[in-house]
Amino acid sequence: MTIAMKSIGGLLAAALALLAPSASAATILSVSGGDGSTGFLVGPAAPRQVFAASFTLGNNYDNVEIAADIFCISCVGSIFLHRNEIGATASIGDIVTGYAIDTSVTPFGSATGSFPLLSGLSLAADDYFVILALTDGTGFWSSAPVPTTTADPGNSVGFHFEADDPSGVTALSDFSIILGGERAHLSVDGTLADTGPPGTAIPLPGGLPLLLAALGIFVLLRRRG
Repeated sequence: MTIAMKSIGGLLAAALALLAPSASAATILSVSGGDGSTGFLVGPAAPRQVFAASFTLGNNYDNVEIAADIFCISCVGSIFLHRNEIGATASIGDIVTGYAIDTSVTPFGSATGSFPLLSGLSLAADDYFVILALTDGTGFWSSAPVPTTTADPGNSVGFHFEADDPSGVTALSDFSIILGGERAHLSVDGTLADTGPPGTAIPLPGGLPLLLAALGIFVLLRRRG
């Protein structure tokens, strides 16, 4: 009985290991490179008052965090994530999330590296725009003249956009494309969402049959004992 119980214990441990939650969020898209000396200036006294970096997700993701190398001095404005499109024809309903920036109240950005802009998101496959708009102060979004881009299959980095003045709804500003190959530093982390087409059966976890078998043998041995 002792040997049998040890075997059942091993089966249970193996089954539970297979049923354990998936790994934590990993980088699904990133733009890096350069020495940090180049970047896009944003603010009333800068070449642009609104800057948007775009990317595309080809899959659905949970636990998404978006980070960038941004340094901000006396900044007042906002950061938004918008989906689908930006500009005059954009929809207010496509705003994913965002918040106000006031560095006199809450720090924003980092002079030493990547700064988490938005987190805890669930994003469907779509085009996305990270929009930084400043009505006061100056922001510096670090970039790479010759970027190194990594992305999971289906994901990609898109164009950058700029606007002179933010509209009442920033995503509806009069944007123009920033030409050239320079790309702002950006990283997107997440976990692939466990979704399937409507009406499809949800597959059993890989360890569930093993767990049920182990429990069945355990009950049988208990009865015989």
